[in-house]
Formats: sequence, structure tokens, C-alpha cells
Amino acid sequence: MRSALLGFGCLVVIVTTMQAEPLVRVTKLWEYGYKTRAAWRLEYVDEWGGLNYWCVDSGNECGLWDWKAVYEFLPGRDDPCPECNTAEYGDRLVKTQAQRAGVQLPEDMPLPTFRILYE
Repeated sequence: MRSALLGFGCLVVIVTTMQAEPLVRVTKLWEYGYKTRAAWRLEYVDEWGGLNYWCVDSGNECGLWDWKAVYEFLPGRDDPCPECNTAEYGDRLVKTQAQRAGVQLPEDMPLPTFRILYE
């Protein structure tokens, strides 16, 4: 029993130490450049644990139709989806979500610009 408790104590120390390391917030952002302002709406959590937001609600936080995926990683972790870091990938996300939601997008919609923000 005592050895089991000692083992548990070591586990608690390891878990506590792991949780003490600060996470890095990584935001992948696809922006269309529309002047119409809107607000972020959480759409889903992706397969890599990222919170995916679409800029379609009433507000003044972002440009209409923009998309962002927000991740929190341990420092030094590799990007789990580097192939997602393109304007075309973000455009597909927006068009797929619009189709699911029954939202009509402009026909002449340009490709978004893509950037990564680290906090």
C-alpha cells in the first residue's frame, strides 16, 4: 500500500510539473479583406484540438467571412497540419461551412490571405 501511495505521489509531481509549463497560443487566420465587420462564432473543434471560428455573427471583431483556428501547444511542438497553412485550405473551410449552414457566399469571393499569430 505504501509503495502504491509513493507511486501516486510521484505521478502527481510529474503531472503538476508538466502543467506548469506555459502553453503557446497559435492562431491560424484566413482573412478575406471585406470591410463589413462581424464577430467570431465558434463552429467546432478540429481533429488537432483547434477551436475553429467563423466571422459571421453581429459585432466588430473581424471581417465578414474570415476564419480562424486557435491552438494551444507546448513550446517546440511541430505544427500538426502544415499542409493546412494555405489560402486555398482556408477558402475550402469557409465554403464547406457555408454550404452546411445554408449561407450564400458572394460568387466573386477572392482567396483569403493566410497568416499565423503566436502569443
